[in-house]
Amino acid sequence: MAERSLDLGALQGLLAQVHELKVACVGDLMLDRYVYGEVSRISPEAPIPVLRARRTVAMPGGVGNVARNVAALGGYARLRVNTARRSSWTPRGVISPAMGRSI
Repeated sequence: MAERSLDLGALQGLLAQVHELKVACVGDLMLDRYVYGEVSRISPEAPIPVLRARRTVAMPGGVGNVARNVAALGGYARLRVNTARRSSWTPRGVISPAMGRSI
């Protein structure tokens, strides 16, 4: 099978098609947390680094990350997520390109 490549012009054309596209995003919604800091030693109890946390950042993960990416490209993402408290799939909002806000 011949290998296909994508040049910059073709990629820009594809990305332009996402603008104002409505995308259904279905999946698991989670919260990703990133901890930044410095390591100055290894724990004496186990061979793991001891981190002194300086900053923590939280952002949507899983399907939430997909919805953020769609909104960043100018599209509209409708989320359908399954939560632990509910047994059915229910709509949870729309992510718009306007600052990534839920509407």
